[in-house]
Amino acid sequence: MPPKKEECLCGQCGKVVKEGIQCDICDVWWHPVCAGINSDLCESLGTNEQLHWYCIRCNSGAGKLLKEVLKMQDRMASVEDKIKKVDEMMDKLKEGMCKDVDKVLTNIKKDLDERPTEKVIKQLIADEMNKIKNEFFALKDLQPCAEIRQQVEDLTTAFVNDGKWTDVVKRQVEIRINDVSEEIQDIHKMVVETKQKADTEIDREQRRKNIIIYRVPESSATSYEGRMNDDKKLVGKIMDCVYGENYENYESQHITKVIRLGRRKDTGDRPLLVQFENGMDKNYLMNNLRRLKNGDEILKKLIISHDMTMSEREDCRKQVEEAKLKAAEDQSGEYIYRVRGLPGAMRVVRWRKY
Repeated sequence: MPPKKEECLCGQCGKVVKEGIQCDICDVWWHPVCAGINSDLCESLGTNEQLHWYCIRCNSGAGKLLKEVLKMQDRMASVEDKIKKVDEMMDKLKEGMCKDVDKVLTNIKKDLDERPTEKVIKQLIADEMNKIKNEFFALKDLQPCAEIRQQVEDLTTAFVNDGKWTDVVKRQVEIRINDVSEEIQDIHKMVVETKQKADTEIDREQRRKNIIIYRVPESSATSYEGRMNDDKKLVGKIMDCVYGENYENYESQHITKVIRLGRRKDTGDRPLLVQFENGMDKNYLMNNLRRLKNGDEILKKLIISHDMTMSEREDCRKQVEEAKLKAAEDQSGEYIYRVRGLPGAMRVVRWRKY
C-alpha cells in the first residue's frame, strides 16, 4: 500500500517508498523486498487492521516490550484506583470534620447563651443571702441582740459587695471557655494538617508525569518561538537516543509540554520541564537514561531528574548524602552507590564496578 505522506524513506535502503509496508512500532516504511515479504502479503497486511507487522529492528523486542507495557498499564490502573479511593476518603474525612466543627461550635454557642451572666449570678446569691437573713430574723424562739443582728447584716453585705464568690464563679466560666477554645484550636489544627496533606497529594499527582532536564544550553534565537523550537529539537535528540523514534511523531503522541523554568537571563542555563501524556512513558525514559551515554557531548552532560515536591526533594537530598557517606566508608572501592527509585520511595543501591 502507498504511504500517506510523500517521500517516506525505506528503513533498509533509504530510498523513497511508493508501495510498501509500515512498521506498527516505529512507523518506518519498508519496501516489500527490503522487508523480505512478497507484494501480496504486503497488500494483505495493509488492508487488514487485525494483522500487525514489525520491522527487523523492532521485532526482536516487540513481544517483551508489549508484555512490559501491559504490566505497567495494569500497575497504573491499580495506582489510579488507589488514588481515587484516597481522594474519596479525604473528601469524606473533610466533610465529617466540617460537620464535627459545626456541631462543636453550635454547642459552644448554645452553652454560652444559656450561661447566666455575672450580674445575674450575683443577684441570685444576694437573694439567697437575704432569704437566709430573713429566716434567721423570723425565728420566734431567738431574740438576737443588736450586735448579732448587725453581724448578720455585715456578713450579707460583705458577701454581696465583696465580689469574692462572684470572682470564683467568673474564674470557673473563664476556665471552661479556655478549655473549649483549646478544643477548637485542636480541631482547626487537624483541619489544616488534613488540607496540607491533600494539597501535597494533588501537587505530587500533577508532577508525576514530568521530568526536569538541567544543563540544557540556552538557545541563541531572538524570538520565543525560535527558542522553543530549539528546546524541542534537543528533547527530540533525547527521544531519538533513548527510543530511536522520530521526535515529531513521538511528541504528538506522548509529550504534552516543553517549557523553560524561570525568567530568561544573560547568564546561566534555565532548567527544562518536559511533561508526558502518562507516567508510564516518563518512567520508561528515566529507567533508560544510561542510553544517553551513546549520544553527543551535549546529551552526555545533561542531568535529568523527576519533578519532585519540596518534601520529596528533601528526601532525595538525604538519600544522596547517605550514598556519599557509604561510598566514603567503603574501603574496597569495588562498588558504586547511587540513589534510585520513584519520588517518595527512593533508596540507596549499590553495584559492583565493571
